[in-house]
Parts: sequence; C-alpha cells; structure tokens
Amino acid sequence: MWYYARMSIAAGIYTVDVPPKPERKTVEEAAAEIGVSAATIWRYLERGWLKRYYSRIGRLKTMVDMRELRELRENPPSEPAN
Repeated sequence: MWYYARMSIAAGIYTVDVPPKPERKTVEEAAAEIGVSAATIWRYLERGWLKRYYSRIGRLKTMVDMRELRELRENPPSEPAN
C-alpha cells in the first residue's frame, strides 16, 4: 500500500509516491506474530519465496519484511509437481 506526500515547490505543488517504511522482524518474532513455526519461514527463505534482510545493529540477525510475509501467506506460490 502506497501513500502520497505533497511537496510545494515555487513552480507549484507536486505529488510524489512514497513507499511505506518496511516493518522488519527477526524470523522468530515474525513466526510468533503470524502463527507459524520458524522452520516454515526458514523454508520460505531457502526457496527464495521471501527476501532476507540483515540487522545492522548488534549481532547479525536475519530479518523478514512482515508485509512480504503476509502477502506470501495470503497467496502462496504453487509447488512444482514431482
């Protein structure tokens, strides 16, 4: 979901699309909030269905974007047939 920011410049008013700030949580926090196991989220990361982010403060932790995770849970990719 995008929201709009209005900027006033001497020539007039311009509307600019500004993406919302990502809500990133650790794998364990995301699993607890969504109600799945951490192994499920790790599986999504390993298969490339979910993008991996890293914390920049303190110890290196794998983070996931909650918006991406919710979209993935609502529209899961189809598994390849074996």
